[in-house]
Amino acid sequence: MDNEQLKRLKKKRSSYKGQLTLFENYLLTLDDTTLSKRQVMELQLRITKLESVLKEFDAVQLDIECICDDAQLEISLAVRQRGQREQIIFAPYLLCKRDVQ
Repeated sequence: MDNEQLKRLKKKRSSYKGQLTLFENYLLTLDDTTLSKRQVMELQLRITKLESVLKEFDAVQLDIECICDDAQLEISLAVRQRGQREQIIFAPYLLCKRDVQ
């Protein structure tokens, strides 16, 4: 049971990672100069979506970490992936929040 559940959760996590990557790629398209009103509105919508995706990603990641027992190497990988994703997302996310406000 845990193995099947773990596979399903990893698939969900991959889907959320893909959505986070789309946000990262969108940020790369923004110019470093002042954002237009349209860009600010779009960024606000994307930030709202991102917040939802981050919550779901965290929930799935926590479920993965809870399923993995301490003997499995999976848990250390899961924790590392969480840390890597947070490093990648939170810096640009905070910059976006600052630019939108």
